Amino acid sequence: MEDIAKTFHRTSVSLARLLFGVKDPYFMRKVFEKSENLAKSYINFEKGMGESCVINRDSLISVINEIADLCDYVEHLKLSPISPLLVLRKNVLLLKLQVLKQGKKNSDTMMAPEKKKAEPRKSAIVSDPALIREKDKKIEGNRQKILDFVRRFPNTRTKEVIDEFNVLSVRTVKRSLKGLVDDGLLQKRIEANAVFYFPSNIN
Repeated sequence: MEDIAKTFHRTSVSLARLLFGVKDPYFMRKVFEKSENLAKSYINFEKGMGESCVINRDSLISVINEIADLCDYVEHLKLSPISPLLVLRKNVLLLKLQVLKQGKKNSDTMMAPEKKKAEPRKSAIVSDPALIREKDKKIEGNRQKILDFVRRFPNTRTKEVIDEFNVLSVRTVKRSLKGLVDDGLLQKRIEANAVFYFPSNIN
């Protein structure tokens, strides 16, 4: 904010210099009005909090754009020496850049707490015990069906299990078979590059 304050003061001084450099009464009045508007908008911008901060920022940016347009008119009509105009234009652009940057920082800090609030709700859904139990039931259901199939048809090859349970992914079937072997419910035998599964109680 300190940089913005310095740039605001420089811009105000540049406007005052332009005011004394312009000889046309109409444009003198315009420059004076823009100086007043800039001061009011800047003060509101400095005081702004929450949603009003965005409104005040937009208002200040609008005044800055009007000053830039006024510079174009004054330059085009050659109502002022070029040097004060260039200084004013530089300060106006710098002020606009700083205000936009500050506005972005403010909006980011306003959004950050909302994100933090949203995250626990998301994790709460994921860690909901009911959902985990439901998922476990599904996994158990798949394993149970595969186990029943192998019990009905001992010495079943992996490919046959995959073909039988083609609604499941190959990875899921293989993971279920591995889990059943790890749990001691199935045994596997490798023969001629093929893997056969059979219930643990059958030799």
